[in-house]
Amino acid sequence: MIQTGRAIDYVQLRGPNKFRDLTAEILSMTNQSVMWLTNKVESAILPTKDLPLGVEAQLLTSEAYNSLWGSQSRASVQPQIDGFLAFLHRPPANYTNAYGNTNLQIQAAYTPTATTSDVTDWQVNDPLVHYIASDLFVTSNDNTAQPTIQNPLMTATPNLRYQPWGLANHMRGRPNVDPSPYNSSLKDSLVWGSDFWNFPANQYPTVGWLGRVHRGTPWQTVYLKATNIVSVANGLNTWMNWTGNRNAQDSVNADPVQDRMLFDIFTTALNDNSTRGQLAVNVAANPNNPAAGLAAWSALFSGVMVLSNNINNLFVPFYHTNNFFKPAASTAIPIDPAGLRGVNSRLGQLVTNINWARIFFTNASSAVGSFKHVGDILSVPQLSQESTFLNLSGTQRTNGISDEMYEWLPQQTLSLLRLTSEPRYVIYSYGQTLKPAPNSVVTGGPSLANGSSPFGMVTNYQVVAETATRAVVQLQPVVTTNQFGFQTNYTLKIEQFNVLPPD
Repeated sequence: MIQTGRAIDYVQLRGPNKFRDLTAEILSMTNQSVMWLTNKVESAILPTKDLPLGVEAQLLTSEAYNSLWGSQSRASVQPQIDGFLAFLHRPPANYTNAYGNTNLQIQAAYTPTATTSDVTDWQVNDPLVHYIASDLFVTSNDNTAQPTIQNPLMTATPNLRYQPWGLANHMRGRPNVDPSPYNSSLKDSLVWGSDFWNFPANQYPTVGWLGRVHRGTPWQTVYLKATNIVSVANGLNTWMNWTGNRNAQDSVNADPVQDRMLFDIFTTALNDNSTRGQLAVNVAANPNNPAAGLAAWSALFSGVMVLSNNINNLFVPFYHTNNFFKPAASTAIPIDPAGLRGVNSRLGQLVTNINWARIFFTNASSAVGSFKHVGDILSVPQLSQESTFLNLSGTQRTNGISDEMYEWLPQQTLSLLRLTSEPRYVIYSYGQTLKPAPNSVVTGGPSLANGSSPFGMVTNYQVVAETATRAVVQLQPVVTTNQFGFQTNYTLKIEQFNVLPPD
């Protein structure tokens, strides 16, 4: 869409790229297949000529009214037949107004026609995702007519590719690319249409607010949840069908969990000084102590306001109005410190699950037992999809918990986290290059008490060069397993090394 020289919208269409045998299709048409045959036969109308079968059939049909004339009435067709017979100097059925007997050439009374069509139907799933060809690609070969079933969740029936939360094509009797209409790893929960998103309009208060930005795959914002759709059974095929991208490698690169890398890049901090006091995602990593770092995590989460649909363990109902399902208003509650309950508190359960997920987490470098990126903490289900602050009953999962409620806790806390927690040491080294000072080498003299001679001994040195360096060294834990369980060793990593200037 172009307006005043500016591109307002853009879409890259796919197709038509089908291959069809039109000859075979036309030959298969009822009662007309003979009209298109090219085999030659001796003509009954022109005995001295060999005509293609199709031409012969056309001429014979031009001589008499039959079913091949279709919906045309005999009264409207007969004058054409009579004129054609008069041209051939054969007795027509009706000489009245018979034309053509003096013409040198005439068009056959019956002209066969065959109509075939090829329909290319471009439809989008999410109306905000329609820019590249794969966004419009449906993997199922479905040529059935559109049903007349009214969509109970919308005021008007959308196109057949349209599948937001709670709406799947199998509900309308059609093949479906999403077998689960309530799959929060594919689409944002309770987003029944594009107007249901609450996109941020101002500066983001925390980096976690990236979770409110549309990620460019159908019905999904930046992914702050734990489930990796590609890693589940048949997950890659499900993901490729959902996005329309049939390139496996490209589909994996667009996997929602890849969004975790964003939190190594973006920040809302004004400068480095404002990031002091952040908690490392690998704080107190100890595979033998699931409650490790409870005090540190308690300092981070205590007092954070979370959205909850679970007040005093009661269900929060949802209601139906104006043909839309909407969740009841959520309640903001603070996270209490772990306190005397320790790991048995809600916060303690959250910390235990963070440590448990970290113990078995395998990062991109195949190291086990630590997070490689800040966003890796999103692999902990209790931060989002399995939050202890939510009522996760079946009814609430489908119609009571919005995507904002699932992702509220990481949205509020991701800016308070950093990656590194391993001990660091700053090492200063100082070195000198020496040579014997003038007149410092012994060239004679009496023997020493032990009988040896001091000849050649250097008694003084002169400094000819000096150097100083500064290195920042980090200790990184490496978790291994043996017959005794988990074992943590440490490797050294030089983060910085500088030769200090002379001053």
